[in-house]
Amino acid sequence: MNALLLYPEFSSFSFYNWKDVCKITGTKYPESPLGLITMAALLPEDW
Repeated sequence: MNALLLYPEFSSFSFYNWKDVCKITGTKYPESPLGLITMAALLPEDW
């Protein structure tokens, strides 16, 4: 079994466009990707 963990880029045409907020705060993303962290925690440690 394989798992590809990625966090997609925000669309600049979306209502939920956070690119300007991220520029102001100096971050890449407005919040941590909790879904990815949860999925990574469920994977076996020996991967």
